[in-house]
Amino acid sequence: MDWVIVSALVSTIGIAISAFAFVCLAVELGDGRRFMKAQLINELEREYRDHYSTYTMLLPGQPWSPEGPGPGGYDDLQLLEAYLEFFEKLSLIIETRALDLRSADRLYAFRFLLAMNNPHVEKLIHRDEPYWPALLSLHTTWTAYRVARGLPILNREYEFRTSSQRANERQRDEVPA
Repeated sequence: MDWVIVSALVSTIGIAISAFAFVCLAVELGDGRRFMKAQLINELEREYRDHYSTYTMLLPGQPWSPEGPGPGGYDDLQLLEAYLEFFEKLSLIIETRALDLRSADRLYAFRFLLAMNNPHVEKLIHRDEPYWPALLSLHTTWTAYRVARGLPILNREYEFRTSSQRANERQRDEVPA
């Protein structure tokens, strides 16, 4: 028996087994990542349930909708801030790529834009605007994402503007033609 041929055959089999093991590992890692993403989405939905009453107050025809009187007191503002903080957290999750914007859009676009494109929410954010950078960044990114794909923007007529954007608009409107 020629040991060179046996050695080459064993080496070839070893390489094939290693390649197969590598492919199996890659598939397993991909499955693990999908599973972790599913767990994250499930956990976000579980947490979001705590904010459902705030969400319903923001819906059309409800007190905090753009046409409604808005939040009435300190307790209402606390609920609204907690709702916005959920989306600040979501912004950081997207930034770290633990969740992609496409998935977040499918789950939360309506709920996010319902709040952000609302004059009552805009007023609340303007009060402490420097402390909401993740939320403001998410709004800019998300709106651009939806515009680029031709997707609707909820409450576009009330689209959120930062304080400086509003000031620039007022300045522009005051300049005589």
